[in-house]
Amino acid sequence: MTEKLKNIIEDIYQVFSKYNASNMTGSDLWEDKLPIWNKEILSKPLRELSEDDLSLYAGKAITTWGSATDYKHFLPRILELTAELKQPYEIDIAFGKMEMADWKNWSSEEHSLLNEYLIALWESIVNDNSSKAEFEFSGYFSTIIDYYPNFSDLLKVWGNSESKASVKHLANYIVDDSHFLFKKKGFFEHMGAIEQSEIVNEFTIWLLSDTILEKLQRKYFEFESEEFAEKISWAEMIIDTGRQNTAHNIG
Repeated sequence: MTEKLKNIIEDIYQVFSKYNASNMTGSDLWEDKLPIWNKEILSKPLRELSEDDLSLYAGKAITTWGSATDYKHFLPRILELTAELKQPYEIDIAFGKMEMADWKNWSSEEHSLLNEYLIALWESIVNDNSSKAEFEFSGYFSTIIDYYPNFSDLLKVWGNSESKASVKHLANYIVDDSHFLFKKKGFFEHMGAIEQSEIVNEFTIWLLSDTILEKLQRKYFEFESEEFAEKISWAEMIIDTGRQNTAHNIG
């Protein structure tokens, strides 16, 4: 996690500290369980809750356990764990709870902080060379796209990075998800039709650009002794083929 991201998380803790959770109510189906769940999750200070401590709550929050206000109490720790790649639940579900809590209508301070968090989280994982980041990258990418308001900013961060991790993530994404690339439906099919079309078009133009092709070519020679160099070569061929097909279709 970057220092920038750590500082933003500290700000989130401060801003959201006014929200408390105690004796949370929930679905009648879990009436006998709620006192036990509440006792367990409230038995530790917020910052000491682990991903295991929060896993049950993160999945049931708002829908069957607790309110939107309760979720805002736990959100700083959920976001911190997510930044540490220790998300207590699937990242898209955890962020989906913010949608249920109508986060776009929260205070401007809260909303701005969460947008700052999202772009900082993206920058952090783009440049994270750990095996955990490599495994989680696609899930984080698709979720951040859903919640961060400017897709172009995400591409700029990725395109401007010269780190080994950013190139590895790019090559992996192109090769592993090649069956989705350059199609109107696929990886972004969970979005609305208009939003999906706009993002797919922008992403396709970015992937097929001279800048990305030249970057892959340049980085192959920089990392040719690395195990993932072969992936870079495959990615280069996929992009080159995509460029040829696009030129042919235009012609």
